[in-house]
Amino acid sequence: VPTIFMVAPIIDAMFLLQMLELFRERRRLDESPRQKQETGDRGQAWIGNHMRETYGDVWITKVNELAARSIDVGTLIDFHSRLGQPGVMPHYSPFRSTTTDVVRQVVIPCTKTGDGGVSYSEMFGPDEQPSCMVTHTWSNLFIDLVAAVVAHSLGSKDYAHIAEMLATGSHSTVYEELRVKGRLQLTYWICAFCVNQHASICGSLGKEPTIGTEAWHRWDHSRRDTVTRQVFSLCTCKEPKHLNDSRDLCELNKFDYMMHVLQRQVHSFCQLVAVDREFHVFSRAWCVAELVQAHLESTAQYVQLHSSEGLRDDAEDLSLYIKLSSLTVAEAEATLPEDRDAILAKIPSIPDFDAHLQALIFGESGLLNRRFSGFGAIIASVTTARRMKAVLEEGRRQKQLVRGACQSWNE
Repeated sequence: VPTIFMVAPIIDAMFLLQMLELFRERRRLDESPRQKQETGDRGQAWIGNHMRETYGDVWITKVNELAARSIDVGTLIDFHSRLGQPGVMPHYSPFRSTTTDVVRQVVIPCTKTGDGGVSYSEMFGPDEQPSCMVTHTWSNLFIDLVAAVVAHSLGSKDYAHIAEMLATGSHSTVYEELRVKGRLQLTYWICAFCVNQHASICGSLGKEPTIGTEAWHRWDHSRRDTVTRQVFSLCTCKEPKHLNDSRDLCELNKFDYMMHVLQRQVHSFCQLVAVDREFHVFSRAWCVAELVQAHLESTAQYVQLHSSEGLRDDAEDLSLYIKLSSLTVAEAEATLPEDRDAILAKIPSIPDFDAHLQALIFGESGLLNRRFSGFGAIIASVTTARRMKAVLEEGRRQKQLVRGACQSWNE
């Protein structure tokens, strides 16, 4: 390959870094402890005042209810050990079954109480607040979610080996290691267990899009079990449902406010990002919103990867680097379109938000800094240069169209 073709992208990157200050937001990540505390205090004061001024007592009460729920690591391991047994999702497949599969077929049925239902945390969890909030995707393998939490509890750098142990039924070995290290009682906030699914999704699979469209095919895929491909059964409970049309009692729209409460009330509260094998967590609207909210609150953030192999500096496959460096919240996905719209509506400037997200991932104090070792910054810079070029080209194209239209009108 001619040297000029290898050098050109690096020159582009250096030019962007110098002239456009692509990672100027990174400086905020490297503030002094005092500056960081002041930033966190301002963010906490704003969201606290906003919550009091904008919402009433019902909203605030629900936020505090959510902040009081948790599940400990020991209970989580015990839950996973029961999967696949007769009567408990017998077709469970460790490396195929997703969190959605498990919630629909285990969590929801076992938390039904008469005509109503509660969250798994309220029924089986400890009576204490969580020390850590887990950000994850429901499309991820459920075993990977559990393994990421266990790995974080044990201080491991990734969770592949834990997933293998759980998949082979070595739960007692994992449990004993946690017990010896005194980590069994660590508490986590995981939406699958801490949200009352009976007050939201249990009786519906979502509104059916127009048949034959791409949206319909995504919806059809999401309403079926990954292994059996059978449509999920719906819960018949009579628990009142509170979604976006019941803002104050809804449990799905308060994660940012709950994080604010926990940051103030729980010593050393942190966020764990359970990164799935395809890194989809960084393209889900709610997950991205939680990442940025945690940073604004100065909440300690930790990442658990399945494996660090794909992020080595000498990795030949650059698709992952390019995928992460070209993320934009404008293309983030959400199960409900109205959720995505609500999240985007809170963002004053999408370009600024994207720059902040890139700094959060790639910056010197970023989530993946130790894995990327600087190479991601070059990819991000080159990608940004391509974005800018595309914008400029689109602007020129539109200008030419307008000019052509004017000439046609004059003629």
